[in-house]
Amino acid sequence: MSERVVSGAEPWFWALGIAVVGSGAAAFVDLVQLPIWNGQPIRTSILAGVLFIWIANPLIRWMALLKMRRPDRCTAPPGMSTAVVTTFVPGSEPLEMIEKSLVALIALEYPHDTWLLDEGDDENARALCERLGVRHFSRKGRSRYQAHSGKYESASKHGNYNAWLEHIGYTSYEYLIAFDPDHLPRSSFATEVLGYFAESRVGYVQAPQAYYNHHASWIAAGAAEETYDFNSTLQMAAHESGYPLIIGCHNSHRLSALREAGGYAKNASWNLPSAVVITRPC
Repeated sequence: MSERVVSGAEPWFWALGIAVVGSGAAAFVDLVQLPIWNGQPIRTSILAGVLFIWIANPLIRWMALLKMRRPDRCTAPPGMSTAVVTTFVPGSEPLEMIEKSLVALIALEYPHDTWLLDEGDDENARALCERLGVRHFSRKGRSRYQAHSGKYESASKHGNYNAWLEHIGYTSYEYLIAFDPDHLPRSSFATEVLGYFAESRVGYVQAPQAYYNHHASWIAAGAAEETYDFNSTLQMAAHESGYPLIIGCHNSHRLSALREAGGYAKNASWNLPSAVVITRPC
């Protein structure tokens, strides 16, 4: 089950906000009809467009507030065969960052295998995996998994994942938890996320994220604020609507459903059949 986020007296404040915005929009219509703007269609159009965007952007989020629902927490039962996976592109990502992420993935409390999908079959990455006890896979030199485009597109994240899924993942595991190599999940992440798969109709689970370095710069802080807004409003509204959005940088899947959907698609975009999706599994 899930609980409504906006409750109690809060819907009244929501309605008051709608009234204020509506009044402002009406005042704006009167403004653009003032004689001062007569004969100046270009300036009037630019002003109207800017103000429309300024009003519409927050209004979309405001309208989503009433649909926000927070799913109840679920704890994973034992025995769920799970792979926790991240990727590596030698020369593009520092091995020090990969090590930091792998240590965090290993530390996840729920029993799992940790995998590194290494595009370059890097010798140092292999040594790192051996030292940490991480399983290593590379599609380098496997012509079947090197294509100019499509499912196994070379030099692409979706191609890297699909190669591992076809070669190992689909036949060896029931569930996949995937992270970009700059992610550091909390140790309870897998236990909490996997619990939702106890409902057989759940095909994927999308958890929120937060920037651990949001204090590093104003750019990081701004990017973090965008993420918080998306996860706290739009995703919870999408959850209630029955179709939470899948985020390419981290996601969790029932592998039978992912296989039915054709695996990872280009640009981390999935088209899972609605039959395997449910929004209130607990």
